[in-house]
Amino acid sequence: MADDGNWNIEEIERAFSAAMAERGYGDHHVPANSGWNRFAFPDNRPGRDSGSAILDVGETIVGTVRDFRVDEPSIFTWQPNGAIDPAILAAMSRSFVELKLLPAEQPLAQYITDRFLPKK
Repeated sequence: MADDGNWNIEEIERAFSAAMAERGYGDHHVPANSGWNRFAFPDNRPGRDSGSAILDVGETIVGTVRDFRVDEPSIFTWQPNGAIDPAILAAMSRSFVELKLLPAEQPLAQYITDRFLPKK
């Protein structure tokens, strides 16, 4: 990726895919179409949807992964600039309620941190 932040869609998609693979979610292409993409993570249940990911490229670039192999909301969030906007966390919480992944809005900051994001 270019250092100046002027990334094209293909670079963003490749970077998000690489970040997912680096964290053990497997090699998946997630298009930057702001839609949830379901797929199987590497595990002992081949062919079964065990997770989903979304890559939203708008005013803010954010990729999110949900892992269905665990009971609690196991979420990995990625941004190319290494920041997590609190407004994004609030929007994600509302989305998870709408998708019926959570019973009510939750403070997602306890699950989504910048601990694994690249440091500049």
